Amino acid sequence: MPTVAISYAHSPQYENKLDSLVKKLKTNGIKVIYDQANLKPGMELGLFMDKLILDPQIDYILVVCEKGYQYKVDNGIESGVRYEARYLRHLINIGQAEKIIPIVFEHDQTGAIRPQFLQPSIYIDLSQDPDCSSSEFDKLLNHLKTNQVETKHIDDSAKPNNKFGFSSLNNICLYRKKSIASRSMQIVKEITQDFYDHQREDASNVNSTCIYGWHGE
Repeated sequence: MPTVAISYAHSPQYENKLDSLVKKLKTNGIKVIYDQANLKPGMELGLFMDKLILDPQIDYILVVCEKGYQYKVDNGIESGVRYEARYLRHLINIGQAEKIIPIVFEHDQTGAIRPQFLQPSIYIDLSQDPDCSSSEFDKLLNHLKTNQVETKHIDDSAKPNNKFGFSSLNNICLYRKKSIASRSMQIVKEITQDFYDHQREDASNVNSTCIYGWHGE
């Protein structure tokens, strides 16, 4: 049984259509992983998103493309889809682009809406298919069932770089994200070690400290 993950923005106008897509996939023997069904209370959001994209047991990642998703990704809006998009770009960079299938839910005057990093990719167009009953859905279903992508295990050393550094010692500001995942504890440890290694005085004596991350993009 093929397994797919779904990356999408929580856009209210497409909730019913997303539900239809998930139900039709399941009815046709596809195992579907996505947050509404698989993210449970007490689970860590960051780790769930990591697994959603990087789990070698997931055969394909369906990216639901509409204005909300495109806007958040292309404008760097702090959100779950931006986080997932960083890992999706990484899969493309390491030669696993075939795992990613753009599912177009919306068009504008220029054509099918997709974020910039998915513009070169061939997509499935469900923009005129509210209940997933078109030949485009059949094309998707046939592809999922008959084409198995060779999935490589991605170890920690191959994941996007999450190391942090200082932009200015005299003007340091700490940006605290709304959601702190487990990797944040590693960041805190790195900050603490930096202060220790460089014999820095107490942070209260510094105007501000700016910590920024290189995401490997």
